[in-house]
Amino acid sequence: MLCDLSKGLFLLAFCSLSSANSMAWNRRRDTTGSGISLYAYGGGTNGAPVFYDNGLAYIGYPALSSASTNITFTVDTNAAADPWYIAANTTDSVNSTAAFTGSPMFYIVPTDGSFEQAGFAANASAVPAGGKTTGFSWFGTSVAFAGSESDFEMAFWAVNTNTTGIWSLYWSKNNTNVDNSVSIVLKSTPPVSI
Repeated sequence: MLCDLSKGLFLLAFCSLSSANSMAWNRRRDTTGSGISLYAYGGGTNGAPVFYDNGLAYIGYPALSSASTNITFTVDTNAAADPWYIAANTTDSVNSTAAFTGSPMFYIVPTDGSFEQAGFAANASAVPAGGKTTGFSWFGTSVAFAGSESDFEMAFWAVNTNTTGIWSLYWSKNNTNVDNSVSIVLKSTPPVSI
């Protein structure tokens, strides 16, 4: 009897540890509020963050320049109805001066046949023709664009720049590839450190 009880206690302890471990493993990242970073996955981007440079969106680790700034996003609980604003993340950067003032809005240009670089606008009048600052939502931890209530699209692309390890962030509604580009997914999940 004592032997059976010890096996039962061992199994109970093992199952408890297993459950605690799986709960920690399945913990969701917060996808509302401020301080949310976006990371690109696909091609050689390997989880590099999205950053700001002269009003446009890039992927990689910004070179030291007065125009490049690491950023975080503010996502409201009603993500698709409200713009996603950015703030300078100068604590994670050697460059401690933000290259912009205020809280610019993230935009894409989702018109048919377009292949346009995503960017950030200080106000609605600064958004390019056909550009959208609302409609962004989460599909799990991936960023999607809601073209309509039932049409969620993930059509982000990374386009090589002249700087190794830096890509321009593009949107293509038709998912058409251009030279030196690769389809990517933007996520709120940072890369795993090894």
